[in-house]
This record gives sequence, structure tokens and C-alpha cells, in this order.
Amino acid sequence: MWSLATVIVPITVAVIALAISLLSYRDQHQADAVAVTASERQDAEQVTYWLQHGPKHAKLMLQDRSGAPIYDVHIYITLFSFHGYQNAKFFLRNVPPCSVGDTNVMNLMGNPVLRPVMTNKSKAVTYLAITFTDASGISWKRDQSGVLEKDTGDGNEGPHTGGATEIFPQFKPTDGCS
Repeated sequence: MWSLATVIVPITVAVIALAISLLSYRDQHQADAVAVTASERQDAEQVTYWLQHGPKHAKLMLQDRSGAPIYDVHIYITLFSFHGYQNAKFFLRNVPPCSVGDTNVMNLMGNPVLRPVMTNKSKAVTYLAITFTDASGISWKRDQSGVLEKDTGDGNEGPHTGGATEIFPQFKPTDGCS
């Protein structure tokens, strides 16, 4: 009986120690994954876009407040006009770090007649999203509600199909760069 206990007790202790070490490894691995994701997102979080409306323009503003450039920028927009919904896709090769640029999307979309519709400007633009690749080679998507996530390449950019029009906004240095 005593010899059986000398075998069972060490095995039991070894199994418990193994279980504890596996749980510790899993917890540490999850913590490392969260840290990597936060680190990856740091520059991407600094990329923003918005529309500025005026009586005869809708300027798309694009800002990279990170210390690194972004590449392969695609902008997806849907405007509501008297002719119905107009979808457009725009492309920029790169955006310099610590910069802000703008382009008049009304001109690029053939000056659709939006002014009477624009009494409620938020209804004139019904979809606006962006995809880009950061300096680390990670692709990102920021949807119309501003949510940033890694771009899986699922092609889920709303009703936008076909080629993109390349645009060349003039970028200027911006304040408050990270």
C-alpha cells in the first residue's frame, strides 16, 4: 500500500503542476496577443477621414496623424442626388505621415445636384468608408460609423463595384502628430 502511495502522489502533483503551467501559458499568450493587437492598431488609429459640406462642394478630408505613411488607400462613397444613389470609389497611392489633405468629391463625381437634398446634409452622403495599408503592411478598414478593424479582404465595401478613380489631394503638415 505504501509503495502505491509513493507512485500516485508524485503523479498527481505532476498533473496538477502541468495543468497550472498550461493555464498560465494560455493566460500569458492571450495577454501577449492583446498587446500585439494594441501595438498594431496604434498608427492605424491615427488615420481619420470626414466630409466638409459647403454650398457648392463636399470636400473629403483625409488625415494621417501617425509618424508613418499609409498606402493603397481606397475611399468608398455613396451620394444621394436627384438621379438616385451614386457610388464612387477613389484611390490614393500613399498618404504622407503627419499630414491632412482634401479633395472636392462633388467635382470628381460629375457635380451631382445635391443642393436641394442637402437641407439635411447627413442624408446626402449615405455611405463613406476607407481601406488602407499601414507601414507594417497590415490592411485596415474603417467603416462609415468610424469602427477600425483589420481588413480581411472580404470585399464588403457596400454597393461599390468596378474600378477606382485615382485622386491627388494636396497634403499639408498637421499639428498634433504622434
